[in-house]
Amino acid sequence: MKNIFTSLFIFLLININFALADTFINVCKRGPIGLKIKQITGATSCQQVSMKKMSEITSLSLEHEEISSIPDFAFAGLTSVREINLSTNNIKQINPQTFMGLSSLEKLNLSDNYISSFEKDTFRSLSSLKMIDLSYNFVAEVSRSDLGLSEDVIIDGVGVNP
Repeated sequence: MKNIFTSLFIFLLININFALADTFINVCKRGPIGLKIKQITGATSCQQVSMKKMSEITSLSLEHEEISSIPDFAFAGLTSVREINLSTNNIKQINPQTFMGLSSLEKLNLSDNYISSFEKDTFRSLSSLKMIDLSYNFVAEVSRSDLGLSEDVIIDGVGVNP
């Protein structure tokens, strides 16, 4: 009897782990970002993107995608992404919630867009950030403390105040 319960317990654990191993989410409302995530993960639909595969993405290249706005939490679920390239788009504004949850992000390229200002603490949640490129935007100067960036972060393309 003990062997039956042990076997049943192991069977249930394996099946529960298999069932919980992957969850699917809808990334359609993320616009071009969602479409790129769908493509990288190999999903057949933006409504059924694997969270597990999303968490394995380490680099996201979105340059020349004609992105004009980025929804809040557009990168949610990309827990391992270390680099995002959003250069050469039509982005005018970045909200503090845009990059929430990207604790592994080290390099962010926002060059060649139409950004003219940033809200306070826009990048505070990016605890691993090492470099951000803001060149060729409409920003001449930024304040590290206003952006929520540490002294260790390299800021390219603009004048930097403490």
